Amino acid sequence: ARENLRSWRAVASSSDGSKLVAAASGDRIYTSTDSGATWTPRDSARNWISVASSLDGSKLVAAATGDRIYTSLDAGATWTPRDSVRSWISVASSADGTQLIAVNRDVFSGTVYRSTDSGTTWTPSTDAQLNSNDRWWTGVASSADGSTLVAVNDGFAPGNYIYVSTNSGASWDSRANDRPRHWQAAAVSSDGSLLVAVNKGFGSDGQIHTSADFGVTWTAQEAAPAASWSAVALSENANKLIAGINGGRLITSFRPFAFPGFGEDYQARRGFLGRAYPDLIFHGQSLTAADNLNGPRVIELSAEVGSRIQAPEHELGATGSYVAGHINQAVGNLFN
Repeated sequence: ARENLRSWRAVASSSDGSKLVAAASGDRIYTSTDSGATWTPRDSARNWISVASSLDGSKLVAAATGDRIYTSLDAGATWTPRDSVRSWISVASSADGTQLIAVNRDVFSGTVYRSTDSGTTWTPSTDAQLNSNDRWWTGVASSADGSTLVAVNDGFAPGNYIYVSTNSGASWDSRANDRPRHWQAAAVSSDGSLLVAVNKGFGSDGQIHTSADFGVTWTAQEAAPAASWSAVALSENANKLIAGINGGRLITSFRPFAFPGFGEDYQARRGFLGRAYPDLIFHGQSLTAADNLNGPRVIELSAEVGSRIQAPEHELGATGSYVAGHINQAVGNLFN
């Protein structure tokens, strides 16, 4: 959580959180091997938009919009350009880093691409549902084995639904298709059975939706506030959920798929106004958030009120760490 002011767009992590990768738009990719204490710049300045990592942190994939997909097999030390120049927007990886999924939002040609060789070659989907001109893809996610995939888009009606594949991308089904929504991001549990997606609504009435049956049916989480959601992440076993709201708030649930009453314990963790969290990633008991105004920050989600979380030392009033605290939705105290 100690880096400079940059337009951070994406973060990814090894399962234990020791190896981190973060990407900044118009800047470079940065890697850390000490859980974010120090960072090393990699590759060149590009319009980086998304990154993903294998569980051991050795295989990485990154997308630059208006550029190409780049892969690394040595934990980010070196990068190789793949496929062609497209308006790439999101990438996701299986646990071993061999099966990858990506989406681009090129006008009239945006679709889902898959790779089964760690990103060396890429194949576009031939499913007509994914290739319609009204798609405006925003995010993808993958289960650990790459069999359950989800792609979301913020396109034009009637196409802006959630699209789910349970056979590694061989076929796709549109879900949550009772009405169009402005989907922004999605996440999948390691076994692929539990999914979550967020939409920004029409202004500030977006919702968190969850599925506990491999994406067949979806339920709006009424316990979470209506908001313009921008990002979401699940822990590996899906017992923790965190979602980001445009403007700086983070909402957590430590029972997102508990019965009865999914997500009944949603809590607000508020950041500074005007801040956005375009990407979130879990590792163990911690979360790393890409902060659009400051360096990637590591948040200890198990921390109680008064404990410390890492924070960039250059921030106004910072001493290297801030006091963290659980708060109720109605209270609204700053936690960082």
